[in-house]
Amino acid sequence: MIRPVLILQHFGAGRPGYFAEVLARRGLASEIVQVGDGAPVPVPDDLRRWSALCLMGGPQHVYDGQAWIQDELQFIRAAQDANVPIVAHCLGAQLVSAACGGKVRRAAQPEIGWHPVHRAENPSAQQWLSGLAETVHVFQWHEDRFELPDGATRLLVGDDCPEQAFLLGRTLAMQFHVEITPAIVREWLDLGVDRLPPPSASVQSVATILAGTWDQIAASTRLAEHLYDRWFATWT
Repeated sequence: MIRPVLILQHFGAGRPGYFAEVLARRGLASEIVQVGDGAPVPVPDDLRRWSALCLMGGPQHVYDGQAWIQDELQFIRAAQDANVPIVAHCLGAQLVSAACGGKVRRAAQPEIGWHPVHRAENPSAQQWLSGLAETVHVFQWHEDRFELPDGATRLLVGDDCPEQAFLLGRTLAMQFHVEITPAIVREWLDLGVDRLPPPSASVQSVATILAGTWDQIAASTRLAEHLYDRWFATWT
């Protein structure tokens, strides 16, 4: 019997969304721990309880210095060392980078809304993303950026925030949100509308984001399906 997938959720609305649907179709169970809302981060000795890890996004910053963030970094390092498959979204990808020696810092400008990402020019990216368009629009909501840790392979790059996705062993880390659904986008906008920066080249208005969601969600879902399928293939 396959052990469940552990999902670390960093705030209440940061649900696994489409990723949960993919797990259900594959008949895979999951366990959610809401570490950002006060639940303790699992300890490395418990890693054997799960077949893989999924790290969600959140409004926190890796460099905040909160104790649970340090605990999660230690947990991620242990999972990486144990060759446990990891899939990470936004804050989760930044945590993976930091845990594996990469730097995370404030981006030159926030990136919020539907923005293009492009296939990286290396053989691994060409293989992983074969069958997809060279450029696809994905949903972004972040203020920070990560650097590639040593040994990582770049998969996707962006215009405003260069590093968008990488592979490291059995880990897939993505700065963007392929797990989103239209309902999640609407909820995030309702929760965060008062904190949105003024519209700019990298920050879209609420109206633009909502229009983009209906225009881009099908392509985003195809990308999600493709990336998750390739990630599941690393389990064997």
